[in-house]
Amino acid sequence: MDVLAGQASVALENVRLVAELRAGRQQMQHIAHEVVTGLEQERVRISRVLHDEAGQMLTVLKISLELAAEDLSPELTDIRQRVLGASVMAARPWNGSGGWPRTCDRRRWTLSV
Repeated sequence: MDVLAGQASVALENVRLVAELRAGRQQMQHIAHEVVTGLEQERVRISRVLHDEAGQMLTVLKISLELAAEDLSPELTDIRQRVLGASVMAARPWNGSGGWPRTCDRRRWTLSV
């Protein structure tokens, strides 16, 4: 009888431990889901902030370049075109692949079309 009682005790302890293990796994999965959700929300928030700040800076740059082009003397047509070209680049900075839509010759700062 003592042997059966010992085996029943071990079996009951195993059932309790398995239930505890399952509950722990469920809790871990829930926490992991919350962490992933939180990370995704933070990524979206940071993305919006960066996008908004970059957009504001590029708008200021575009307007500043246009005003600078207006202030150039009429004899500086070539420079005016380069400044206005840079303004166009500031207005449309990125294409779908993450690069500039036009290439910029760093030596002359002109748009290659």
